[in-house]
Amino acid sequence: MFTASQRLLFWMVVYLSAFSVRAQDTIRFKYPKEYAFIDADKNGVISANERDNAISYILDHYDVFNKDILNGLGAFLNGTDSSYFKQRVAEEVTARSFVTNPNELNTDGLKSLDLPLDYRTDPIATDRPDQTESPFLVPKGMFQAELGTSFEKDKDDSLHLTNATYGTALWKYGLSRHIELRLITEYLGTELRDVKNDRVLDNTKGLSSILVGGKFFICEERGIIPKTSLIAHLNLPYFGERAFSPNVICPEFRFTLQHTLSDRFSFSYNIGAEWDGIVSNTTFIYTATVGMGLFEKVGMYVEVYGFMTEQNDVSGRFNGAFTHDHRLDGGFTYQPVNDLQFDVSGGIGINDISPDYFLSAGISFRLLNARK
Repeated sequence: MFTASQRLLFWMVVYLSAFSVRAQDTIRFKYPKEYAFIDADKNGVISANERDNAISYILDHYDVFNKDILNGLGAFLNGTDSSYFKQRVAEEVTARSFVTNPNELNTDGLKSLDLPLDYRTDPIATDRPDQTESPFLVPKGMFQAELGTSFEKDKDDSLHLTNATYGTALWKYGLSRHIELRLITEYLGTELRDVKNDRVLDNTKGLSSILVGGKFFICEERGIIPKTSLIAHLNLPYFGERAFSPNVICPEFRFTLQHTLSDRFSFSYNIGAEWDGIVSNTTFIYTATVGMGLFEKVGMYVEVYGFMTEQNDVSGRFNGAFTHDHRLDGGFTYQPVNDLQFDVSGGIGINDISPDYFLSAGISFRLLNARK
C-alpha cells in the first residue's frame, strides 16, 4: 500500500506533467498533413551561420521529403528573405538528391518557422558538477559521457566517516529530440575510523548498482513557464557490491526546470523523489542553483539542495516526521571547446546529519554525431 505522501507525490507528478505538456507550442506545415508536426522554439534569434545550420538540421532530421514538404518549411527568424532561403535549400536538396530540379521549389509567401534548439552546435550541456540536473538533452544521435570523482568527510567526536566516489560515469545517448537514454555506473568506497583508538571499523569498496533510465523533454521556456524535462531512473539490484545495492528494483525521478534571467545568469531547480530499495520510505529531493557565465568559456554556480526522508514509528509506518539533510555548494566549469568540459566544486553541510564538507572534480565530453 502507498503511504499518503506517496499518493500525494503521484498526483503531483501527473498534474505537473499535464500542465507542462499543455504549455508546449507547435507549428504545422500546410502540406502534407501526415508530416505536420514541428515543435516551436521562440527563444530569441539566430545568426546567419545558425540559419544555415537550421536548414541542414531540417534535412537531417526528417526522413521523407517531397516538393510539398520543402515548400512548407518557410523562412526563419530575423527576417530571412525567401530568395536566400530558396537558394540554400535548393543547394542542399540537390546535393542530397531529394529533388532534381531546384526550380520546382516555390518559397513565395512562406510563413516564419521557429526551430528547436538542438539543430545548432551549442556548447555541451551537462548534469554536473552541481546536484541540479539540466533540462537540456543530448542532441539526437550523439553520445555524451560525464565522468567524475568526489569524497566527503564527516566527523563525530572520535569517529571519522569518509565516503568516496572513486569513479562515477553518466552515459547518455540522444535517441530523439525529446528522449535521452541514460546509464549511471559508480565505484564507491566508505571508511569509518575510530581515530581515538586508531581502528578502522568499516572499509568497504566496490561497484554500486546500475541505474538505467532517460530524460524526457516536456516544454521550452516561455514567459514564466520554465524549460522543463523529466528524468526517471530504475536502480537495479543485480550488479555491484551488496553494501551499495538495493534489495529490489527501485525508482527515482525529478523534474528539471530552468529560467533564463539574462545573457549571463540562469536559475535552475529540481523537485523529485527516490527510494533506496531497502525500506519503503520516500526521500524527497529539492535543488536550486544560480548559474553565471564569468567569461566566454568559464562558468560558475552557487547551489542549495537537500533530502527529506520519511521516518517510521516502531511498527514501521510513517510517523509524519522527516530526517533532513541540507547542503550548500558551488563550483566552476571550463569549456575549451564546444564538446568538452572540466569542472571542480565543493561544499559544506548545513545541519548535523550532513557531511562536514565535500569536494568533486570531473570531465565531460560529447562525441560527434553517430549518424554522420
